[in-house]
Amino acid sequence: MRPLLNTLGYLALAFPGGALLAPLAWAAVHGDMAPLSFLDEHDDFHRFVTRSIMIFAVLGLWPLLKMNNMDSLGAVGLNRSDGIWRRFAFGLALGIGSFAVLAIIGVSVSAMEWKIGYSFAEWMGHLKNAGLAAILVSLIEEFLFRGVLFGGIRRSLNWRWAAVFTSLIFSAVHFLNAKPPNPENMNPLMGLVTMSNMIHGPIGDPQWATRFVNLFLAGLVLAGSYQKTGSLYLSMAIHGGWILGGKTVGFLTKYPGDITSIQAALFGRKVLLEGWVMTPLLLAIVVWIFLYQKGRGDSIPVNNENIFIT
Repeated sequence: MRPLLNTLGYLALAFPGGALLAPLAWAAVHGDMAPLSFLDEHDDFHRFVTRSIMIFAVLGLWPLLKMNNMDSLGAVGLNRSDGIWRRFAFGLALGIGSFAVLAIIGVSVSAMEWKIGYSFAEWMGHLKNAGLAAILVSLIEEFLFRGVLFGGIRRSLNWRWAAVFTSLIFSAVHFLNAKPPNPENMNPLMGLVTMSNMIHGPIGDPQWATRFVNLFLAGLVLAGSYQKTGSLYLSMAIHGGWILGGKTVGFLTKYPGDITSIQAALFGRKVLLEGWVMTPLLLAIVVWIFLYQKGRGDSIPVNNENIFIT
């Protein structure tokens, strides 16, 4: 159970540790003696909190990987294997295709309409921004959530339970995105206070339950993809395809006016991720990966090179 305890300890330290670091970072930029005052255009304290958590988490990665005996590329799913490009192509097609199907359904049965007629420059700008987000987010989140966290926890638990646990974390972290105002008085504990205020919960957000469920199911799909293939390349491609597909659907569709509560519940008010219509699709992919795809199944990693026993 040591890898599980190590990983839980890492998570327990990363968030409060980063929050406690945030006031120090703020003082370094905006304090009386500010060595980093050249960054003073960054004046949203909640950004200091999120970035300090990221810094703290990154600093703790190597010790965590060493303690979990995962200090190699293969141990975190970046091993070289046959069929990498085939997996990338399949993952991108699955990710983008998921949103394409949902967009067609939405335009067919709801008030959603196509929004076309963009110029070449507008298309290039969209593809640049969406493509960059797809690459960066998929690489970072898959390495952290599936490669490090799921990869470590499955050394202590059955991989399915590890997938459930890390998918709950994956979903919950996406709700740490509220933007509270800057505190009137800064003190060493203000990072913890602001972090608690950054939790985007159910109050005033009718789509919170749908987002949580869909993100949880998405986490299961990505963890299952890693487990079945033994590398992160498929899960990275699916994740990137979802981001690119979701942003492109938002780029190409619109609601002409107010939508009904039923339409909002099914297709979301802003993004398809917030609609229940996405849930059965994700659930079907989860069932397909967990039950019907042959792969490493219940095998477990036994050394740094990610070799499996069956």
